[in-house]
Order: sequence, then C-alpha cells, then structure tokens
Amino acid sequence: MNGHRLGERRREAPRGGATGGPALVALPRRIAWAVAAAAFALWSLLAWGAYGLADGLLGWGATNAGAVIDGGRNLASAAGVGRPVGQAADALGLEGLASGSLGLLRAVLAPAIIAVWAIGAVLLLAAPWLLSRFGGMLSGLLRRG
Repeated sequence: MNGHRLGERRREAPRGGATGGPALVALPRRIAWAVAAAAFALWSLLAWGAYGLADGLLGWGATNAGAVIDGGRNLASAAGVGRPVGQAADALGLEGLASGSLGLLRAVLAPAIIAVWAIGAVLLLAAPWLLSRFGGMLSGLLRRG
C-alpha cells in the first residue's frame, strides 16, 4: 500500500534527459555562461582597442604639440599676423602647456579605461549568477501576484 490509495499509481518526477529535470535546467545555465564568456571576450577586445587608441593618439599628440604650434605660427606669419601670435604663444608657453596637458590626460585616461573595463568584466561575469538568483526570486513573486 505504501501510503497510496488502492488502485492509485505513484507519479515520479522526471529525472532528466528528454523528459526534463536537471539536464534541461543545466542547458540554459551553460548557454548563459557561454554568452557571458563571449561578452567578456568582446568587452576585453573593445577595452584593449580603446586603450591602444587613446595611448597612441595622446602620445603622438604630446610629442607633436610643438610642431603643431610652430605650424600655427607659420600660418599666422603667412596671414600677416605672425609677430603678435608668436609673442602670445611664447608668453603663454603653449608648447609646454599643450604637451603637459596631453601627457596628463594620457596618464589619467589609461587607468580610467582599465577601471571601466574591470567593472564591466565583473558585471558580465556575474550576470548569469545574478540572473539566476533574481530571476528565480522574480518568477516566485510573479506567481504569487
């Protein structure tokens, strides 16, 4: 009798495979982790490109700031206003100011890119876990309400 009524069959929960259960639950988790890994790789590639682009362009700009300012002086001389522009550039120290500003921006931007990458990487890698945690909680709330 085993605690069942006479003539009543005991129903068992499916144990996986094609009928459902743990095997089908594990499949979305694996897909979620695979998507998170692919998103992490894409995010890392994007951050690496941004870091290289920012470092290269700002380094080039800091190195060539003097040449650009000299070109501006030459253009001002050709236009007929060379002497006042040259005196103003020398008085302000534009070459050092431009070079130093770009160097400072380069020094601040590189760690900022790394920090943004790290925050994004943590969120991307935690997303499957967070979704399973909060998804179960939300589905429970939706079933009740």
